[in-house]
Amino acid sequence: MLRLPNVPFVALLVASAAQLWAADPAPAADEPQTPGAKAVARLQPLLKARPQDPTLYFYVALYHARDGLAEPACVALRKMQEFGHGLLPARNLGFEKIEKDEDYRRIWAELELAQPKVTDGKVAFRLPDRKLTPEGIAYDADGKRFFIGSIAQRRIVQVDASGKMQPFTRPGEKLDSVVGLTVDAPRRRLVAVTTSCFTEEGRKQPRNRLIAFDLASGQKSAEFDLTEADQLNDVTAAADGTLYTTDSGNGAVWRVAPDGKISAVAEKGGVRSANGLALSGDGRLLYVAHGTGVAVGNLTSGEWARLAPPPRESIAAIDGLYWHEGALLGIQNCTNPGRVIRLALAPDGQRVTGVEVLQSHHHPAFDEPTTGAIADGAFYVLATTQVARYNEKGEHDDPATLKEPAVVRVALPRERP
Repeated sequence: MLRLPNVPFVALLVASAAQLWAADPAPAADEPQTPGAKAVARLQPLLKARPQDPTLYFYVALYHARDGLAEPACVALRKMQEFGHGLLPARNLGFEKIEKDEDYRRIWAELELAQPKVTDGKVAFRLPDRKLTPEGIAYDADGKRFFIGSIAQRRIVQVDASGKMQPFTRPGEKLDSVVGLTVDAPRRRLVAVTTSCFTEEGRKQPRNRLIAFDLASGQKSAEFDLTEADQLNDVTAAADGTLYTTDSGNGAVWRVAPDGKISAVAEKGGVRSANGLALSGDGRLLYVAHGTGVAVGNLTSGEWARLAPPPRESIAAIDGLYWHEGALLGIQNCTNPGRVIRLALAPDGQRVTGVEVLQSHHHPAFDEPTTGAIADGAFYVLATTQVARYNEKGEHDDPATLKEPAVVRVALPRERP
């Protein structure tokens, strides 16, 4: 999940969405602007290029709402409603400033009524530590166990087949906040993203690292310090052991080769607000989620492009992104309060041919879902995270009301009747 200074966790993707794939506009002549107005101005080149993109109108509405301007926000939401579906404002992004406006309430009710309601996922297990603040999850098929990383407690825990939680990392590891996780099965290692940049104090001496742990012993086996990164986010491993990691802070995507050499596969600013990522089955394409959609990079040619969605569909603000049997699985948590979607792909992998909702925000355990892991033919979603409750002082807001983190088992299409 993307984290920028002074931005609530649930709004992490929003912070730089207005800058995605667009050059900065010329400054207004001697005219003071609010932060929202500046953000809307940044969106104009994208709107000119994609005038029927519903996601862009969502962000226009959001930035007007943050300025407390209900009328232009509602105009943008009507345009969003005209051109797409699947988008629904969440309260704690900034829309709460206009939620008493009658027109906004009317539009929100219409949008909510149109949302597919899919809530058949079962809670696989809950974690007894309410202050864990989990963000990343991975699965070790050989060991039949899940690994879950903690932002607040800066550690990794493991959960066995019975649902029992135990420590995996040791206190002496001195980790920073743990975000993305991946199991590199051929090398029997767990790779974690750790960053100090979630707190004001941590940003004074920023650290962004990939740390590998031996699955059998739990011992640290390798550490890669990405000194040019601003704020690492997620990680995935290729068949040969190459690691790819997103940098939400500066929009780069980094490669760590098996020999430890670090290079950029997307330069800084290339995929702004880069978040979840997934490799195609043949290892040729790298998909990277960001605020307004998904970028696809050809690792052979080095070329990047926007993954084209079907008309009226939004594939924006995906946090966790995964390859599964020729399709992508994504967890959205910004342009929607939280849903799990499956993106069917064209044979060349460059276009989305269909979007299916596998689980919707109506599920009672969905409270800021972030990432997931494919295990035993199903998708296990980290559903209750409450990451927005962890502030940049390194504390929880209203800790007494925190819920137990929950993981929900979502059936994949071939399991469905």
